[in-house]
Amino acid sequence: MTDTAAWWPRKVPETKPPILLISLEKDEAFTTLFADHLNALNAWAIVTEAKTKKEALTILKTKPQAVICTDGAVARKKHRNFAWQVASFANDGGLVVLGGLFAQSVSREEFDDLIKVVWQLPLRLGDAHRDFSTFNPNCANKMIMTDEARNLPEEANIEAVYVKNVAEVDLLYSPTTYAQGQATAAITDLGSGYVGYVGEVCGEESLIPLYLYLCGLFAKAV
Repeated sequence: MTDTAAWWPRKVPETKPPILLISLEKDEAFTTLFADHLNALNAWAIVTEAKTKKEALTILKTKPQAVICTDGAVARKKHRNFAWQVASFANDGGLVVLGGLFAQSVSREEFDDLIKVVWQLPLRLGDAHRDFSTFNPNCANKMIMTDEARNLPEEANIEAVYVKNVAEVDLLYSPTTYAQGQATAAITDLGSGYVGYVGEVCGEESLIPLYLYLCGLFAKAV
């Protein structure tokens, strides 16, 4: 497992990039369960949480370094126009992570419709289980494969909602016993940018480095 000292900055970064959290459904459980993740993100970046579409779209126009959708709002059909704008941000070179409580707050139909229609990707929602998930050494996505990848945990026992139809080069973590062939976490290209997925839903501290990587932060260690 990864020592927390590996991801905590040895000194405050001189320039902190902006990170946007989109939390339209205002679920306080996210703040509670992912408190350690938020502390780590704030150590590396200037983090802003948008709880309205208007606020989120205003910040998206400033081109933050990464966006984390913390709940399932972006998958609701009533927010479809907003989802297209988030997808456009990724297509234009941005980083979007579907994480936090996203996986547990969307139905299979909502997820598959969002990914198929808006993201136009083959991913589909898979099974849900608690299992050991292991890091995939064959992941070749250029977003994640840096010299610092050794700081990611090799294995973590986590409760997650998995995704299916993930290419080997995009698979970051996969369960070892149940739902083999599915992914606990993945990163894939979308246009000029990336879309990441983290199915872990309980705020496991061991995956904090993964969030930092997916936001383009951890490789900037100082």
